[in-house]
Amino acid sequence: MRLVGLCAALLLLCLTAAQAAPKDDIYDEQELIPLQGSYLRGWRDNYDNVFAPRFTEEERRRLARVEFRMERRVPGFEPFAFLYRRDLNQVIVSAASLLFLEDVMYAYAWLNVKNYDIQSVGDYLMMLRYWDPARGRPPKPLDALCIKRDPADQKVADFAARGFNIAVVFALLHEYGHAFHRHEGNAAVAPAVSRTNEEAADRFALDVIARTGEVPIGVTELFFIMGYLFENRADFTSDAAYQQSLGARTHPLSPQRLQAFAQHLSSASGAYAQAFKPGAKASAMLLATMIQTLSLRVADESTQRFSAMIGHTVSPDDLAPRQKGVHLAPPCRARAATGQSFDGYHRGEVVLGRTPFTMDTVLERYGDSVSGSYSYGAGFGRLKGEVRGDTLTYRWSMGRTSGNGVLTLQDGRYRGTFGSGTANSGEGTIAISKAQ
Repeated sequence: MRLVGLCAALLLLCLTAAQAAPKDDIYDEQELIPLQGSYLRGWRDNYDNVFAPRFTEEERRRLARVEFRMERRVPGFEPFAFLYRRDLNQVIVSAASLLFLEDVMYAYAWLNVKNYDIQSVGDYLMMLRYWDPARGRPPKPLDALCIKRDPADQKVADFAARGFNIAVVFALLHEYGHAFHRHEGNAAVAPAVSRTNEEAADRFALDVIARTGEVPIGVTELFFIMGYLFENRADFTSDAAYQQSLGARTHPLSPQRLQAFAQHLSSASGAYAQAFKPGAKASAMLLATMIQTLSLRVADESTQRFSAMIGHTVSPDDLAPRQKGVHLAPPCRARAATGQSFDGYHRGEVVLGRTPFTMDTVLERYGDSVSGSYSYGAGFGRLKGEVRGDTLTYRWSMGRTSGNGVLTLQDGRYRGTFGSGTANSGEGTIAISKAQ
């Protein structure tokens, strides 16, 4: 099997005034104009030469009159505009959504190959999920994550292209699955019907891909993107409201859907053994296990509340590439540390009650004024304070919680306490040191 590459070269940015809602307007119109045709040709080549020849007679008959539309953007649905409109009998996708997916897949590939923590991609997606329009236009994925495309880095390019191509193929075949079954939109049916429809469309896409022998590895990243990008149980006061939201979405991602996907992939894993690549069946089983694990994360309310806290507190400056096990790295555009006390990147430990957590802190000092960010894995906090001698007295905040604190330099190490409200102790202790 060959999958025609859907990737296209990116153009230079053009400073154009935003005309749409922030998430609809991540990319400039000038970027999307040439990509619209490029993406359209790529998909039509795949559809006509790779997938349509493998359709059954019934699939060919039911899909014969389905039209395919490539828009530049679909307002109200970005950055995940993959749609089937039954009233128009059209599968619709936007160049903006494909470019967003391409950028995110490149970021995953780059961080993986360079051995950085891929959680920064998830942090970006959660930031986007809770983006306040008052902040203006959201940053593009690669800009926010401080990653530049390098045409000479073939390993990253191949990794990214494979994941992107398979993810796009699955997403579009999923929409053709809705067309095959003539599904109503999710907003028009009950949540239970919506979940059943999504599972049926997933099975259609997987079955068609299986006939090619290609293992849909990129689907894992696709579901992770959806899991981070769309609201979850923690965003609702009741399960009924959450279920209603799932039913109204164009792409509801429920634990049940993921479990059904994993089970179907596992049961059909033998089909992938027909691929020319060795280990295809084992790869399919591994993918099923990964999707099953994701379903547990989506179902866990405490995990979802944790994700919501990150999404509500993260900023673009918190997304610089970081080593595995590190919660926060210095911003990629930050000035160099001055060597003064209370300035630069620090790493150490925060103790909340009796529980210790590894903490990363980035401080900037101007005169006696200090500001900075910190994280111990449960969101991103901010602090501002003043230095007097060897002591920093500061005000901290993380989301809706805040308090005071004191940090003193002792024998090359910073130690202190912090509290809530107006207190500067009572909540925990800190011990950090300057790090490289």
